[in-house]
Amino acid sequence: MQGYHPAQSSLGSMYHSGEGVPKDLVKAVGLWEKAAAFGFIDAQYNLALAYYLGSGVKKNELLAYAWSNIAAEYGGSVIAKSLRNSITLTKAQQELASQMFMNWQLGQVYR
Repeated sequence: MQGYHPAQSSLGSMYHSGEGVPKDLVKAVGLWEKAAAFGFIDAQYNLALAYYLGSGVKKNELLAYAWSNIAAEYGGSVIAKSLRNSITLTKAQQELASQMFMNWQLGQVYR
């Protein structure tokens, strides 16, 4: 399964819900991170939601915003846009999130 990002994302969702496998939120997030890093939009949104809710990871609205922004901008995900727009960041956090987005974009160019 290494390298097949839709499967990583789906397996992450199975671990998150406990569907067919023992529930393991940390393992779910790890799988979503791998798939999200390679541009799989569902994984990006799931990762954003995990950070927003603190599900399997420490709650982090900056990372939630950053991943929802990536999913919204690259995938046109309406639900990711809604999540992104519901997160209130300070000006400094917004600038950091923008920098994270630009770094992610740059990384995609060199894949």
